[in-house]
Amino acid sequence: MRCRGVGRPTAPELGGLAGLLLAASLTATACTEASVAGAGAGTVAIINGRLFDATGTTAINDGAVVFVGNRITAVGPAAEIEIPAGARIIDANGGLIMPGVIDNHMHAFWPDSPLTIEGGDTMTPWLQAGVTTLVDTGSIRHTARAGRALVNSMAHPPRFFMAGPILTVPGGYPTTRREFDIAMYAWTVEGPEDAAKVTATIIEQEGVDLIKVAIETGFDSDYDSTEGWPTLSMDELRAIVDAAHERGVMVRAHVTNPGEVLAAARAGLDVLAHTPIHEIPDEVLDEALEAGLIFISTVNIWGYPRGGPVGPNLYRYHQKGGIVALGTDVPYQPGSRMPIGEFELFIEAGFSPAEVLVASTRNSAMAIGMLDDLGTLEVGKLADIIVVDGDPLADIHAMENVSVVVRDGEIIPLPPSSER
Repeated sequence: MRCRGVGRPTAPELGGLAGLLLAASLTATACTEASVAGAGAGTVAIINGRLFDATGTTAINDGAVVFVGNRITAVGPAAEIEIPAGARIIDANGGLIMPGVIDNHMHAFWPDSPLTIEGGDTMTPWLQAGVTTLVDTGSIRHTARAGRALVNSMAHPPRFFMAGPILTVPGGYPTTRREFDIAMYAWTVEGPEDAAKVTATIIEQEGVDLIKVAIETGFDSDYDSTEGWPTLSMDELRAIVDAAHERGVMVRAHVTNPGEVLAAARAGLDVLAHTPIHEIPDEVLDEALEAGLIFISTVNIWGYPRGGPVGPNLYRYHQKGGIVALGTDVPYQPGSRMPIGEFELFIEAGFSPAEVLVASTRNSAMAIGMLDDLGTLEVGKLADIIVVDGDPLADIHAMENVSVVVRDGEIIPLPPSSER
């Protein structure tokens, strides 16, 4: 991953949140991208716990992990791990040692997000809960660098990846949303050449980590449009994908129905930002699987019974061998905490607790192209580690009981258990 500098964004005058973000950008003098920055020297060993490395769905009963600085140097059965002399020892007290959770779909700067409404440090509690990485999937034009700088100015923020504005066409989603004006979260394009140029601009000048497009047609959708909306053409989608992939950046799509899934698969996109709310035919799932699409869950925002097909769609794709990853779409469910509600809906759909944890760690790292560094506990990877008291492999609600958090090799101070 590239480490982009934080410079002054070229943007029109904006008030409110946009102004706050632009102000934050002026104080950023170093690279603030969610990255592989070191956390200082020192050797730490976490011992006396079950080890769930997320490379599969089984745990080692007596495991250990050692990291030096911000990289894992040893991991596996405790009997096979040599603890270096002088290492700092963290006793897991029989808890589950596992990778930090990655939320692949949230909106830090949406009009009704906690950060926008409450202000202050809403990011440190997220990390302290065990969510070590957040992926923001839609922000105001020209504010990606400033948004990242603002998040990283907080005491102990999670890693933070940003998609920037959502690419669409004039009159397309999200400019169609009625409950509040989010037109400034969209960037409209007209034609393949313009689509490719804007994509390059967002990556190179805005400094985003991923690209998000809107393919939602609006028919029988979550917003109940009867007339439908214009969407990006196949040529425009392919131009966006080509421009992004040439620059090493993944592309994800906002979708709600099976036809939009097919468009994403045929255009060569990488990730679906939502699992559709309508039942997906097997042949569509098969084409998505062949294309290698990763489905982000966001089951909780749709609710039941209206969103009833979402969990089953996700599970059927998983059963076929498809990759599914965790996403909450905060603020449409509570943030700054472990996403227990989304975990519960995974379980209700048929996933085992171990499969939920894999979706929330390894698979979520795949969805941001960071599996080489994040998502599993393996030698050479970044030390983003949590310890969970109890046994979440038996009861997913144990994920609320995180006793140790390590981000990039830094042991994060936690509030007293009575305050969590």
